Amino acid sequence: LPIDDVHTGSGSIANLGVTLEKYGVSRAMLITGNSLAASPLLDRVRDASGGRIADVFSAAHQHVPRAAVLAAASKARELGADAVISFG
Repeated sequence: LPIDDVHTGSGSIANLGVTLEKYGVSRAMLITGNSLAASPLLDRVRDASGGRIADVFSAAHQHVPRAAVLAAASKARELGADAVISFG
């Protein structure tokens, strides 16, 4: 997804599938922190994606260190991800 396509607020999760379809995304990697990764909200995001989330990278946290960014990029390449979704 273009980096300038940012969705926040009410309805963002519900509209995720439509947005991913609009951009032809089929293997997205979701990036979030440990708290949201363990939350029921993650299931809502996965469901809303219509099966387009290939995996979740949950080692992100505030002021993400360089090592975490490199690990996320490596994971995205390994998955063959065609998009990265930031959640949280």
